[in-house]
Amino acid sequence: MTRWRKVSLAALAAILVACATGIVSAWAAPFGAPHPATAVSSSGFMSWIFAEQAAFYRSLSGFIRASREDGAAMWELFPRDSRV
Repeated sequence: MTRWRKVSLAALAAILVACATGIVSAWAAPFGAPHPATAVSSSGFMSWIFAEQAAFYRSLSGFIRASREDGAAMWELFPRDSRV
């Protein structure tokens, strides 16, 4: 086996290991969210951030669902005033 072939196989093996590690970690915690067992405490600034993000996500999901059912609802996603 030539030196070039050995280096290529080693690089391919390293890439495969890196991909497998990334897939396993994505299964463990999608989007970087902590598991319920290791959840963040429910007090302080970070809990407020998480609550605001959850409210925004619910609102955006509702708008998207409404725009699927009624095309006119899509315009609620855009600000009415350019000064916003």
